[in-house]
Amino acid sequence: MRTSGVLLPLTSLPGPEPMGCLGRETLEPFLDALVEGGFGTWQILPVPPESRGDCPYAGSSAFAIDPLLLSLDDLGSDGVLDTRTLRRAHAEAPRGHPADEVPWPAVHAWKRPLLEVAGRAVARSDVDAYLEAERGWLPDWALWWALARSGQGNWQAWPGGLRDRDPSALAAFLDADPADVRIAAALQLLVQGQWDRMRERMRVRGLSLMGDMPIYVNGDGADVWTWRRLFLVDRPGEADLVAGCPPDAFNAEGQRWDNPVFDWAWSAATDHRWWRERFRRLLRCTDVIRVDHFRGFVAFYAFPEHGSPREGRWLAGPGASLFEAFARDLGEAARAEGKGPPDHLPMVVEDLGHIDAEVLALRDALDLPGTKVLQFGFDGSPDNPHHPDAIEGDRWCACTGTHDLPPAAAWYEEAAPDVRARFDARSGRSPGETPAQALVRLTLETSARLSVIPLQDLQGLGARARINVPGTITGNWRWRATLPDAATLTWCRALHSATGRLPLAAREGTA
Repeated sequence: MRTSGVLLPLTSLPGPEPMGCLGRETLEPFLDALVEGGFGTWQILPVPPESRGDCPYAGSSAFAIDPLLLSLDDLGSDGVLDTRTLRRAHAEAPRGHPADEVPWPAVHAWKRPLLEVAGRAVARSDVDAYLEAERGWLPDWALWWALARSGQGNWQAWPGGLRDRDPSALAAFLDADPADVRIAAALQLLVQGQWDRMRERMRVRGLSLMGDMPIYVNGDGADVWTWRRLFLVDRPGEADLVAGCPPDAFNAEGQRWDNPVFDWAWSAATDHRWWRERFRRLLRCTDVIRVDHFRGFVAFYAFPEHGSPREGRWLAGPGASLFEAFARDLGEAARAEGKGPPDHLPMVVEDLGHIDAEVLALRDALDLPGTKVLQFGFDGSPDNPHHPDAIEGDRWCACTGTHDLPPAAAWYEEAAPDVRARFDARSGRSPGETPAQALVRLTLETSARLSVIPLQDLQGLGARARINVPGTITGNWRWRATLPDAATLTWCRALHSATGRLPLAAREGTA
């Protein structure tokens, strides 16, 4: 069955706080709008804590959820924050910023102390039970968080015993002051509780959630500190090689991402344990995983840490073995529940960038849906795989654009005249139909099983609503949405009906 979804970062949700959060007052109007518009899926971006530059692809844990997503009002309803604290929080909340922006520095300064109060209010027995239940990742995350807060800089600069995870040094730190460790664990317990309530709100509405898994992690985060052998770093934590992108037509110098790369041989020797745990954790929180930078699992580009991307080379990734190991996990879990093994991996792959025959062969061998981006489809190349007429079969996720691209309206305005001409000729825009609306329509008309539309494109917003400009450091990840109006939702529902993407329950409801 063909369906569609909306791409919107959690932090971009409109609501009573100065950033999107997991609260009932924030989520329910948006989820109701998805249902009213005839959508079946919500695609989000990663939600890691302690993100560098507030970038969701540069967080300090591959397992933890950002506590900034906690709703203060819901914490009050749950009895974690008292009425007086909530009143003070509302009175001191950041104001005066543009309504379509998240004021990140002000949010951090305002909300972090309040979350610390919430973390301290959680019963010790509940924290201990959660630490035990999530012992595969939570104790290490909480310890890293507490050590990072102790003011000693990145973990590579910690005293040798702490840096190298000497048991006696870690025990001494825990004995001296375990409060921050408990706060870190308590906040994960709280945010998981609100996350689970969000998932239940989605389930009762017939909505699924697509998560996003970046391939790399921060070198100064908890994962590299904990799983040092998994990465090509020396004992003090300095990277031998870092990830990036080779020079191309868009960037003559290439791109420097600075993430340490994986020691795939060591990962394979553990049957890819860390990766399997990571997949399971994300699937615990979502229904489908979008695998970012899929080509890196076939071959990844790396260069010396103190060198230039021009000095890089392609190195072999794990290939099918990683995904086969996860498939075995899913099969064992299904059998334990008395079910048959799943017939496919619950994944969509981002097969964009430097794609070669090997990448396509792995994608097809695993029977994973690839990604088609219609903004890329009108360059005039006869073998362009993103042109709507080139999308054959249903094993695809088609989208107007991604979080790294301009909204559709801005794309059309900025496109070269020949690109606009080809798009206009193919779209056959009717009178009154905007270029953004036409691109949305073309995407929904494809044979792709799933079509995902950024909310900005449904609303016809311009360049100011762009989420991220790759290769830039400032001005990203700030856009804050408004709910689509009734006319937009009516238009979406009609489009879904016309293109056969209206969910079955919605079709029955309109019959």
